[in-house]
Amino acid sequence: MLFSPLFTSFIRRFAWISPFASFAAGYLLLAYFNQPHEITVPSLVGTTAPQALREAAHHNITLRILREKIEPNLPDGTVIQQSPSAGKSIKEYQSLFIILSKQPEPPATPGCIGKTGDVIRPILKKKGIRARVYFLANKYPRGHCFAQYPQANQPFIEPYLTLYLSLGEQNPVVWPDFTGKLVPDALEQLQVYGLDAHIIHAQKESKGHTNQECIVNDQRPLPGSLVYLDEKHLPHIQLQVQ
Repeated sequence: MLFSPLFTSFIRRFAWISPFASFAAGYLLLAYFNQPHEITVPSLVGTTAPQALREAAHHNITLRILREKIEPNLPDGTVIQQSPSAGKSIKEYQSLFIILSKQPEPPATPGCIGKTGDVIRPILKKKGIRARVYFLANKYPRGHCFAQYPQANQPFIEPYLTLYLSLGEQNPVVWPDFTGKLVPDALEQLQVYGLDAHIIHAQKESKGHTNQECIVNDQRPLPGSLVYLDEKHLPHIQLQVQ
């Protein structure tokens, strides 16, 4: 006999254990060779969120956003802190926590309608808002704001706040056509409105030149324009002559 009866009996008694022992040995061996490797944490500070995500995936790191912090001088979504810090060793698939920058909420647009320019100016100065102001005839009392853009309480994200202030109820003048007229005649007609004009020569004039014989060939405002003749906001008249 190749094996003694005692040894054969021993084998038969404990043969049922062998599958479990093989499984346990295989599991431990597999766990040993597949355990996570240690890697060096990359520097993510200063990168954008998409860039940080790609870098973390490249290193088999799980990226987690811890919170956002208001940073007016940085674009939205810039990594400003990370934990663990760059250069430290961690296991693969370990979590890396980051904090992202966030722009502050834009200020609310102040309500200016119904207020005078003197009241509006300090309000805008306090909020650091620049304005473009236009004066138009309107039923609102003179000097009061009757329209604005953006509207009150809307987030202010425009470069300027556009305001329209009332000149009071006025009737506009249909601006006359000066083209083809001699400059003295055009200036005489402007004196009816108490206005003067800035003369622009189409060609360089000679020494000692006067405008007595010059003829108007272009003008601003254009003929037919509706012009409000307000004493505080007189129109700027230009006559191009030759």
